[in-house]
Amino acid sequence: QDNFNAGNFIFKSDILLDIYPGEVNSANAHVGKQKINGLYGFVNWDIIPSKLKLITRLRSEFNIDSNSDMLNIAYRVQTQAQILKTSRLNTTALLPSLTLNSSPVEKLNFWVSGSRTISKPQFRELAMNVYREYFNGSVNRGNPYLQFGYSYNLDFRTDIFPSKKEIISIGLFAKGLSNPIERVAI
Repeated sequence: QDNFNAGNFIFKSDILLDIYPGEVNSANAHVGKQKINGLYGFVNWDIIPSKLKLITRLRSEFNIDSNSDMLNIAYRVQTQAQILKTSRLNTTALLPSLTLNSSPVEKLNFWVSGSRTISKPQFRELAMNVYREYFNGSVNRGNPYLQFGYSYNLDFRTDIFPSKKEIISIGLFAKGLSNPIERVAI
């Protein structure tokens, strides 16, 4: 945390060593910086007032750095510390969401929603260095070829209101994964 607060996780482009020559000087070092910009918008449409509502949302995350639209990580090869490598990851993501709410009678609601969410690798997971997990002590090696993982979510829910102070809620969900980030034993 002290390194982060002091600004020691600095990255601009492939010329990292020219700008910050002392930052990646050991075989187990990596540096990176990512500035994420985002846009969010939604439309709330009462198709049938008080009976049927459609809520659409769109979130976009992107990098508008003048050099690239990539997340870049620079690291040293542990077995050959003189070699500097970089890992790049496109940071543009569109994340839509759609919710349909139906209230056919006063004490009953039905919800159906679908969304796309993102999971991103940590900097250390992108640098091909060996690192130790904080909590369980397991030793891992990063993978510079990781991509963003996406989740496709589908939710169904029914709310029943027996009284003003009570709610009975029943829900089901499904999730599909694309490019999940997971550990692999080699």
